[in-house]
Amino acid sequence: MLAMRGLATGLCAGCVVGLLRLSHDRAAARVALWLEEWREVWWTVPIWFGVLVALAVILRRIVREEPLISGSGIPQTELALAGRLSFTWWRVLFAKFLGSWLALFGGLALGREGPSIQMGGAVGAGFHALWRPAAPHALTGSPYVVAGAVAGLAAAFGAPAAGVLFAFEEMKSRRDTSLIVAACASAIGAHPMIRIVFGMGRILPFAGFEAPPLSSFWIVALEGAVFGVLGVGYNKTLLWEVPEGGRYEKNPFKGNMDIEKLEQLIQSVGPENVPLIFTCITNNPVCGQAVSMGNLKEINRVAHKYNIPLVFDTARWAENAYFIKMNEEGYADKSIAEIATEMFSYCDAFTMSAKKDGHANMGGMLAFRDKGLFWKNFSDFNEDGTVKTDVGVLLKVKQISCYGNDSYGGMSGRDIMALAVGLYESCDFNYMNERVAQCNYLAEGFYDAGVKGVVLPAGGHAVYINMDEFFDGKRGHDTFAGEGFSLELIRRYGIRVSELGDYSMEYDLKTPEQQAEVCNVVRFAIDRSRLTKEHLDYVIAAVKALYEDRENIPNMRIVWGHNLPMRHFHAFLEPYPNEEK
Repeated sequence: MLAMRGLATGLCAGCVVGLLRLSHDRAAARVALWLEEWREVWWTVPIWFGVLVALAVILRRIVREEPLISGSGIPQTELALAGRLSFTWWRVLFAKFLGSWLALFGGLALGREGPSIQMGGAVGAGFHALWRPAAPHALTGSPYVVAGAVAGLAAAFGAPAAGVLFAFEEMKSRRDTSLIVAACASAIGAHPMIRIVFGMGRILPFAGFEAPPLSSFWIVALEGAVFGVLGVGYNKTLLWEVPEGGRYEKNPFKGNMDIEKLEQLIQSVGPENVPLIFTCITNNPVCGQAVSMGNLKEINRVAHKYNIPLVFDTARWAENAYFIKMNEEGYADKSIAEIATEMFSYCDAFTMSAKKDGHANMGGMLAFRDKGLFWKNFSDFNEDGTVKTDVGVLLKVKQISCYGNDSYGGMSGRDIMALAVGLYESCDFNYMNERVAQCNYLAEGFYDAGVKGVVLPAGGHAVYINMDEFFDGKRGHDTFAGEGFSLELIRRYGIRVSELGDYSMEYDLKTPEQQAEVCNVVRFAIDRSRLTKEHLDYVIAAVKALYEDRENIPNMRIVWGHNLPMRHFHAFLEPYPNEEK
């Protein structure tokens, strides 16, 4: 049965890719003849240039409508097979076919391999939904998606054997009997579609050649070693990107704590003078960047080495678990809930704002490991080891005196129930994946609009813009230009953001060493459940307009509350004109 289904998948995928090849080749041949016939006519060039511009505009619109077709399409297919991505197969298939045809027709930067594989994978996802209707989006390890990808490559190059090998090399598929049967059957189905129905052969035909003598095979081995080393070097260079502000090594876990500096600090002040170690996951003070599980283990090791409690700020715990799943080795097959369970096993206490990954309207929590290191360090004991003063009781008294007893104060009953549900909702991979995608969409939208200072990669809950770069380095730290930007954005466009730079981080009140650590940024936080693409497009357009008029954004001065703690909640400001125009 699986072989027959694989064969059907191959026939359909081969038909789709064959249709793309044939229609493109014929259209390209006609255009080539036309260009050759009219090459001496001066207006041929501007007409063709206009066609290319129109193609670029149309392609941009197609990609914006269906972002999953961007790039080659192979990573998206791999993620679907790994259970990290779901998609609507017919939308992806239609958009990829149309976009690929237009790009190939215009001679734009696009090969055959990626589009054919993604279209084949989309066909396979369609058959998966047909034959597994109970779980149409559960594409993890789907033999039909694999079969479709195999057929796509086989049809694209007229090379069925290469398609089968591709499935188990490039796509990192498991090598069990069912997948092998589906892949081979699919390749067998795709090949006659290309050769017989569409009358097309291999893209890369190789002529026969005489094998070299065995005595010269050392040259082949040497070539393999040399090009292997060059390939590794090339791949490593891809791990680097050059942002506007300089060069840095690309790292998905920029929120990690520096373990060496942590130990140096503890030793310099003495472990007895360090009441606790605190880390934020994801790390909001450094632009919402993720913290790796390996780093959390190391922080836990250092903390317990010196008998210091480790406390997490876990407002965005699910988001951090998502990034671990997507980027850290050994966690791809684990659920967000499983990853979160391991994360929380390394802390002695945690704080949480329930409005974030708790999905409650208001409230939060402060939790301590029962009989853990925090409890041991901050409780008093009698000589016989019995508890004299329980820190948990003291905290409960503080809660009652400030917020009321947990049975009648603090969070309302409704919000407590909402929190209980929200914690489970945040463990849903598709929900978290879509929310992170919104962050990426907003960040890339700012960047494509020419706005300087966009912090990349974006985090999972917000997009940050560096105000120093936004204002071309023309605004001093005493101008609080980020706060001016924030107030002007809400005044002109009704968009509320959070300044987390010179003003709120109290740059002017810090030592030179502390000032060097301040990131002068503004945060665009993504709402947990209510933002649409139209909302994000509006924000992108507003920030672009404000960026183009940035010279007229006023500076700000504090008129009251300059030295208050957390002054961004209390102080009053007034604008004054920017003189650096």
